This record gives sequence, structure tokens and C-alpha cells, in this order.
Amino acid sequence: MESDDSTSDDHFFDVGNEQPTEENNVPSQKVENSTGKYVVVQFEQSYFPGKITNVSRVGATVNVMERAGKQWKWPLKKDEIFYRNDEIVMGINAPMRRGKRALFDVPELKDILE
Repeated sequence: MESDDSTSDDHFFDVGNEQPTEENNVPSQKVENSTGKYVVVQFEQSYFPGKITNVSRVGATVNVMERAGKQWKWPLKKDEIFYRNDEIVMGINAPMRRGKRALFDVPELKDILE
């Protein structure tokens, strides 16, 4: 019997056709759903980068970053939340560390958030 909480590395979130919607600048795309991949999630009309920590057929648990000015940082306490497939917007590259203060750039979000 298969469970929704399986952690297979061959899941995909099919979220559209890689074209921005009229409501935002976010291109919808097919997102690989596997533990350790970086994604952007939508929560209350805002976008957050994060790392998938667990997957299921209906979504994934994502440890999300928090905004720090124009950059991002990992919160002191993990912010792991389950997001449905339709809330996982796009796959991204690993955030790029800037300087010595544990701040990160997420280039894929620059056009969306500005």
C-alpha cells in the first residue's frame, strides 16, 4: 500500500507552461519534487525560497528562508511548512551566499519581487 508521505526522487509538480501569469511575473513551470531541491513557494501572496525536506504526491515540506533587506537568510529556527503542489511555484538554483553574514541572493526572485 502506497502512502502520500513517500519520499521518492521522481515526482514532479506540473504547474503550467513556463509563461508568466497576468497576476504576476512568475513563470509557471514543471518543478522537480525531490528532497534537497531548492524551490520558490507562494504563501499569502508572497514568495519565499526554500529547500524541500520531504515529499508526497500532493505536495512537499519546505524549509523556507526569510527576507533580510534585499537578500535572504535562513531563520534561526527552521520554518518548515507543508505546501500543496499548486503553492510550489518554481525550481531554483541553490541560493548564493554573499559576504560573511550568512546572507544569500536568490537571482530567480529579483524580477518577481521588484
